[in-house]
Parts: sequence; C-alpha cells; structure tokens
Amino acid sequence: MLKILMTSAGSLETQNVLESLRNRRSAIRLIGASSNAEDPLLNEFDQVYITSKLSDKPFEDQLLKIVAQESPDLIIPGRDDDVVFLAGLAERKPELAPLCLSLGSEAADIIRDKWKSYQFCRDVGLPFLPCSVSSDPEELTRFAEQYSFPIFAKPRQGAGSRGIYMVQTVDQLLALASQNSYLFQQFWGNKTFFQEYQANIIKYGIPFIFSFEEIKFSMQTFVFRDGSMADMFCSWNHMKHGVSMRIETTENKEVEAIGRTCAEAFAKIGWRGPLNIQGQFNEKNEYAIYEFNGRFTGATAARAHLGYDELKQAVDSLTSYSLPDFPGFGKAKAVEKRFHNSPIQKVISSSFIQMT
Repeated sequence: MLKILMTSAGSLETQNVLESLRNRRSAIRLIGASSNAEDPLLNEFDQVYITSKLSDKPFEDQLLKIVAQESPDLIIPGRDDDVVFLAGLAERKPELAPLCLSLGSEAADIIRDKWKSYQFCRDVGLPFLPCSVSSDPEELTRFAEQYSFPIFAKPRQGAGSRGIYMVQTVDQLLALASQNSYLFQQFWGNKTFFQEYQANIIKYGIPFIFSFEEIKFSMQTFVFRDGSMADMFCSWNHMKHGVSMRIETTENKEVEAIGRTCAEAFAKIGWRGPLNIQGQFNEKNEYAIYEFNGRFTGATAARAHLGYDELKQAVDSLTSYSLPDFPGFGKAKAVEKRFHNSPIQKVISSSFIQMT
C-alpha cells in the first residue's frame, strides 16, 4: 500500500491532493500532520497527527517520530514554509531525501522569497516584474516615477493574495516600507479597470467583497531527480480571492521557452520537484514572471482534469508505486471551480493522535 504523508494537512493544497486522488484512493494510506485539529478536511485522512506549529522547536522531532512510525513513501508539503523546511531537513538528514516531494534548500528559499526570485531571474536573464525592497524615500519615489501608480505591495513571503496592497501614493509606499517585510512590484494589470473601480468606490462606497485579481498565464512542470523535466503545461488562470477559479489550456511557444529556461536554471542549483511559474502579459503582449511555487498548488486538481497529472508524476517517479490514471484524464479543455463549504460529514473515519 502506498503511504503518503502531508504536512500542514487541511491547507488549500490538501483539497487539491484529495481531488487528485478521487476514485483512485483504495490502495493509499493518507496520513496528515497538522497543528490545527479543527480543520474539517482532516477527516478525509486515514491517520492524523496533531503537531506543534512548524515554527515551534518541537515540530521537527514530532515529524521524525511520525516518519519512523508510519514509514511513508512520499512526504508532500502543504504550504510554502513546509517546502523550505522539508528541503532543509532532507539536507540535514539525507536518508529522508528520497521521501520528500521537493528538494534543494537554496532553490526553495529563492522560490519562497519574491525579492530573491526577482534577483535570481535578473541574474539569469529571465523576465521578472521590476521590484524594490528599499525603504529610502528618494529611491521609492524614483521607483514610483519610473513605473507609475498603482504599485503592488506584497509580503516577500506571502501566499494566496493575503496582505497585498494596491499602493497609490509615495506616503503609502513609505508606510509599508517601514514594516521591513514588503516588496514593491510594478503593476502590469489593467489600469483602466483599476481607475474605474476606484471611481466607483468614490461614487458608491467600498464593496463588502471585492478583488482586483485578473488573468494570469501559468506554467507547470516537474524536475525529476536526475534533473530532467516533465512536459510544460500552460494555462490561463482566472483568479478570485487568491484561488484559480477557471483554468483553460493554452499554448504559447515563446513563453513556454521562458518556462523551460526557468526550470533549467532552478535545476542547476539543485531544485527537484514541482515548479509553478506565474506571470502576466502587458498591453504590448510582453510577458513577465511575478512569482514561483515549489509545491502542488490551488490548480493542481484542475490540471489533472485537463490532462496534466502532477500527483502521478510524483508518485511514479519518486516511489515504487504507480498511480492509476486520473478518471476522465485529459478530456476537458477548461474547468471551473465554485466556492463551497468544507465537508461536514466524515468521508473516512480518521484517527487523531496528539504529538508531544
């Protein structure tokens, strides 16, 4: 029986892994490690271990105990922080490396930190949206003059569109710069839409729920242990509240070449595992990257429906097992998701163990 251990079980990625395993779960033991015992998704696991938070000192020992007891064939990180932690753990304890989905702590750190992502792309000649992490008023003023407002202000290690601001003045830039955790990035979205939205706020007030997210051009691949790469999957992702709500397959050979160059550059510095590249086009049809992911993402299950099965890539290449093909594999050209409540009734009766 294939045994899969997920850290930060209950995350958005958990939903995608569960959906990707739909109708092919019978020969899999799914083990979850989570610091939140209240997450309903934990009821989907065969065994759940309640751990300390990843940032707490006891977590590493607790995880090692889980690995020793369960002997998993594959460890899947549930969040960006987990990717960095597990990549570092695999280097400190090489015997764990064959079990980890993602390897390469240097690359994981670059993928996690948007400023380091920008510097990496600049050094290897890849198009990345212009960025700054300066707190100097003169330098920030020059940045704003060069790229014009609005400007994105993003946490350097943020995820899921949380903590992002659309900055409109230098004073706002300086206020966020004083927090020492923000990266400022050129806005490549539809400025006319933003201006109209801003005008409606002045006229009607602030909507209770709103989002400025637009369509992104996403690329997904997998770097195998020997440094070779899987095919590149390209899609238009329609975003809403940090989630890909509609995903459409597409092709763009020029941009796909950029994606391959990205993957090759990360492979050279030791990256192994899934690599997600997110970017946008501007009005001149120029493409630029704005961030990376080194794990399964919120669109992983959607890509499986569209014929790109990342979970099968991982299981077949990293374990002695072969995952059956995804049901209806490759039949869809576009998929849509809907926001829904987490399941109330248990699908699988889980056993919870409190780690000490």
